[in-house]
Parts: sequence; C-alpha cells; structure tokens
Amino acid sequence: MPPADPVLALLATRLRVLTDAFSAEVCVVVPIRDGDYAEPVVVSIGSRTSVVVQPSTIFRPALRLRASHVVLAHNHLDASPVSEQDRAVTRRLLAAGVLLGVPLRAHLVLGPVGWIDCCQSGDVWMPYSGADAA
Repeated sequence: MPPADPVLALLATRLRVLTDAFSAEVCVVVPIRDGDYAEPVVVSIGSRTSVVVQPSTIFRPALRLRASHVVLAHNHLDASPVSEQDRAVTRRLLAAGVLLGVPLRAHLVLGPVGWIDCCQSGDVWMPYSGADAA
C-alpha cells in the first residue's frame, strides 16, 4: 500500500475528533471546492456496528457547495477491519460520483487508533482517477 497522503492523514485526525463525540457509527462528508476542504457535514448516525448511507445523502452537501470532489468518512467503534460492505458502498459511491461529476476523493474508515482509505485498500474498483477530463 502506498504511503498515507499527509492531507488525508490530517483530515482523518480532525474527523476522528468529530466522530469520537458519538457512541454510534457516524458518516461524515467533506466537500472539496477549488482545493479547499469545506467543514465536515454529519449526514448519517447509525448504531454501534453500522451506519446507512445513500448516494443522495452523501452527494447533496457536495452539490450544494458546487464541490469538485468529496471525501466520505465513517468510524468503526471497534478495531474491525474494512468490511466487504464498506468496499461495496465505496464502489457504489465511486460510480455515483462519476455520474454526478463530483468524484469520491477518499472513503476513510476511522478506527480507534488508525484509519484506512477504502479507495486505496485492496480490490475496490476505481472508475475515475481524479484527473479532469479534457
């Protein structure tokens, strides 16, 4: 796996502080516009073991701010690894982002002591490289 992106590492630390305030899994969206990361938006609060996300919920804040990209993050309260469900959601959101013109920059899973980007972990389908189309 490539070394961690320092910007994502700082963002993961900031988002962990936000999600630590909850006793449930939380989904947070960070729209990116003109290279600037907007304030995180909590879009869904789940249970201790899961959180439900829909593409419309994830991309609404990004579209409202005319974002060029979006970062998604959710927390795992225990040290469980990235699940197949996490990967499936990532694949679905990657495709939705391409269709909407707001690519998913990263899907961070925040554990109690670390984090991982589902977009860079293993066999997640990457339909968009992040480069602007001509």
